[in-house]
Amino acid sequence: MTVRNLLIFAGIICLIFGLVLAISPATLIKLIFNHPSFLETTIATSRNYGVLLTAVGIASFAARNSTPSWGRFGFLVQSAIAGLLLAVYDAYTIVKGIYNASTWGVVVITAIIGIWGLLLLLKERKILA
Repeated sequence: MTVRNLLIFAGIICLIFGLVLAISPATLIKLIFNHPSFLETTIATSRNYGVLLTAVGIASFAARNSTPSWGRFGFLVQSAIAGLLLAVYDAYTIVKGIYNASTWGVVVITAIIGIWGLLLLLKERKILA
């Protein structure tokens, strides 16, 4: 459970979802939504998030060999907050019937990233103190 492994894992996940959202958002929209709509705004927003996720994936790979620093600490803060909040939000959307049951996999993955990031964040904080 190292920072390097978290960055590699998060990088792979972000690249997979990011590239799919950037290139073919309709594929992922059909997969996760109960009542998908393909408005131009939905497609455009999905592509924007796809580009952002792809960038985070690339940044994760670039930072995988970093030594303890405030920059790496910031990346762990981002991983912990984003992972935990996305897991809660996605679980809420499944319960409300917006996303379908296949999204539970996303909840599990984002929760793993969030908890892993939080545990490493607590460990890293002691190093930087």
